[in-house]
Amino acid sequence: MKQVKLLDCTLRDGGYVNDWEFGHDNIVTIFEEQFGRPLSPIELNIIKDWKESDYSDEMIVKALKEAVKSQVLNFRYVEGILNNWAKNGIKQRYVESEQPQRKVPISEYKWWENE
Repeated sequence: MKQVKLLDCTLRDGGYVNDWEFGHDNIVTIFEEQFGRPLSPIELNIIKDWKESDYSDEMIVKALKEAVKSQVLNFRYVEGILNNWAKNGIKQRYVESEQPQRKVPISEYKWWENE
């Protein structure tokens, strides 16, 4: 009997828990969930080739996330994202940093006193 692995979290939260190492089976499951269909043997080989080409699980999942945001669910688009990131030396797509705090000047004008 095949053992089922359940990943009960968002991709972002799951990535923080497992240091973005999803494993081949979990990456396949993530792709199938996002595409809404089982993957073909050719698509499974494409994912295998990406992993053998030293793309990390994190980069593969983040490239898929970019494709989903753009509403382009095909492997060529995901591969194009990965190739573009590799060509430009991008290791991490989103650098999480604190947003600069907006400073609103405080007015000392007392409108109720000047009549």
